[in-house]
Amino acid sequence: MKHFNTMDYDEQITHLHALAKQAARFYGLRDEPTLTAYTNNTVFRVGEYALRVHRPGHKPLKWIESEQVWLSFIRDLNVPKPLGGIYTGTLLGATVYCTAYEWIEGTACEVDALTPDDLYRIGALAAHLHNCADDFTPPPGFERPHYDWDGLFSEESPYHPGDEGMRLFSTEQLTIIQDTTDKIRQAMNRQANGYGMIHADLIAKNILFNGDEVGLVDFDDCAFGYYLYDLTPLLWLSRGTARYVTVKDALWAGYTDIRPGTDGQDLDTFVAARHVASMRWIAGNADHPSLRGKAQTIINTRIDELLKSY
Repeated sequence: MKHFNTMDYDEQITHLHALAKQAARFYGLRDEPTLTAYTNNTVFRVGEYALRVHRPGHKPLKWIESEQVWLSFIRDLNVPKPLGGIYTGTLLGATVYCTAYEWIEGTACEVDALTPDDLYRIGALAAHLHNCADDFTPPPGFERPHYDWDGLFSEESPYHPGDEGMRLFSTEQLTIIQDTTDKIRQAMNRQANGYGMIHADLIAKNILFNGDEVGLVDFDDCAFGYYLYDLTPLLWLSRGTARYVTVKDALWAGYTDIRPGTDGQDLDTFVAARHVASMRWIAGNADHPSLRGKAQTIINTRIDELLKSY
């Protein structure tokens, strides 16, 4: 049998769509699934609901169950409300989990199109999320990864690319990464009080604007982590541009209006943490259709950026 990871994009989507139809029936959804995103996981729209097909072997069932618990706890925010249950299916013999959520209306903006007002509102939404995290007591059995130093950079990290992925880094590149992560460890020690459940992937496509409302989707990467780390994705996407300071100032204004007194001295260092984590993720997903043949070039470019920016 042909391995799923060796298939081209269209072949993969055909199999994923068939699985989505099975999962839709499990949730009692009658509409035809329509593909809306395929990067790490796969998302289909089914009527007024979003159906996520989780990448096989990527997240243990306990983590997915705990994500549902967290989303239920923060349901007063404009975030996906999970439908009950997790569908267990198969994809060419591999166990695959599917989850469903109420669809959130809204439009995502390209990062370059986000205005200072948009960024202010995003910062405020992140602050409200972290206020919820301060009030959250994980129930028994709750398991999500920890994006502390070990969780991001150790061999046990979900971001560890494995032996095959590690071969994409030269000895010199690994030394550069080690020097950077040593600085990150020091910054994390200074930010020990700002730690709790975070979204961990606040990129532009996961932020939806609908009039005065701002919604936040895709909690697949939610984890225990440093609150400053949650502000880094949009800053990282603006790295090396004239907008970096504008993005930073607007996000910080929105965030600190809700959480005044937050210490931001290490924010740029946490952006470097995001940068290193991105390279490790690329190395570990080099066989994804969108990255095949490109991963090495991307890593080389990002190492050069690391040297120049951090």
